[in-house]
Amino acid sequence: MIKSNKTSYIFNTTWMLSEKIVRICLVLLVMVWLARYLGPQEFGKLNFALSFVALFGIFSTLGLDKLLVKELLQKPDENFLIMGSALTLRIIGGLLLVLVSIWIAHLLRPDDKVFKILVLILSSAHILNSFEVIKYWFESNVQAKYSAIIDLIVVLTGSIARVILIMNGASLITFGWVVLFESTVLCFGLLVIYQLKYNSLSKWKSSFRKILSLLKSTLPLILAGAAFILFTRIDQVMLGEISGDSSVGLYAAAVRLSEGWMFVPALIATSLFPALLDARSKNYELYLMRIQHLLNLMVFFSVIVSILFTFISSPLINFIYGPNYSQTSVILSIHIWGMVFNTISIVSFRYFLVEGMQIFSFYRALAGLIINIGLNLWLIPLYGAVGAAIATVIAQIIAAYLLNYASPKSREMFNMQTKALTLRFFVKSYLYVRNSK
Repeated sequence: MIKSNKTSYIFNTTWMLSEKIVRICLVLLVMVWLARYLGPQEFGKLNFALSFVALFGIFSTLGLDKLLVKELLQKPDENFLIMGSALTLRIIGGLLLVLVSIWIAHLLRPDDKVFKILVLILSSAHILNSFEVIKYWFESNVQAKYSAIIDLIVVLTGSIARVILIMNGASLITFGWVVLFESTVLCFGLLVIYQLKYNSLSKWKSSFRKILSLLKSTLPLILAGAAFILFTRIDQVMLGEISGDSSVGLYAAAVRLSEGWMFVPALIATSLFPALLDARSKNYELYLMRIQHLLNLMVFFSVIVSILFTFISSPLINFIYGPNYSQTSVILSIHIWGMVFNTISIVSFRYFLVEGMQIFSFYRALAGLIINIGLNLWLIPLYGAVGAAIATVIAQIIAAYLLNYASPKSREMFNMQTKALTLRFFVKSYLYVRNSK
């Protein structure tokens, strides 16, 4: 039985938030150590490979990560069929990702053996990640604590492995194997805890009709996801090809800090998604009010974080990464402001999903991708990694916010975002959340 009361959502969010806080602190600590150990050049090559493989990530997820919770909530009688069909789709997509990424890697850098080996290892991890569909079962049943436990185990084991490798002077390729190891732990852990909790793996089934149905429903999300992944990862790939791996290392160091705190708004939006669906079916005005309060709070906190990072970026980078990454401070102080608009995009994406307007997410991401590529081609040759940061922020402002004004159907979201960006309604939203019973 699906829990839907406020206490369940708060408990669910608390579990997810606790896991994410531990995760981000641990990952950041180990990532900083790894960046210092590898240096900008090799750290850049590793992140270039990660970003390259991520470009093809939509083949693995197929947009199911956004659709599956909604499907499971709305069609409880088909849960086992949905899970089995989704798993089949993701495994096929993972295999396709491996083939495509290896082929493109060979065309892009035919003489770079290390890069091609990294791509093979990193892309193979996506096949094992297919079992993430179990996470969405937990989310739909407001039982995120189970996937949070597994994620925490993955982070701990992966972090320990990286520390051991650093202390033993491991090569760059070895750190690629850690990613595959983490995916193995994730896959095994999800399967074990799901079977122990529900004992229903044997009930999963797959059908060609359901697979086609899921593909049809998720097609706009596939298009949007492909455009969004390209939008968010193309900067590092273009930077690597235009300015070299060292520039990618400097840029990636800033992005890891800039995007590091984004787990908070993403997690809150994910955890409260069932509550939004529930409100939408019962009271449309309540549904819109909840979205507005969510936007108000997220914008306020993202602006505070951006101001803080802007003022402390130089001493922070010097303290964390050392003098080899001194140029990263300027990149961070620029890139962090794009996260304000990334935050409101997290909310608007779910709004479009609930309203059946997924195609708008695709239009926005595609426009952002085109703008980002154009600006990168212009700014990277002039300013290197700093130019890539400027391009990303401008593209995010246009894609996540301004383009919502273009259509009457999305203008309501534009108006809510505008209201949130004025920062005048934060106190009202804070009091609403605090006094909610």
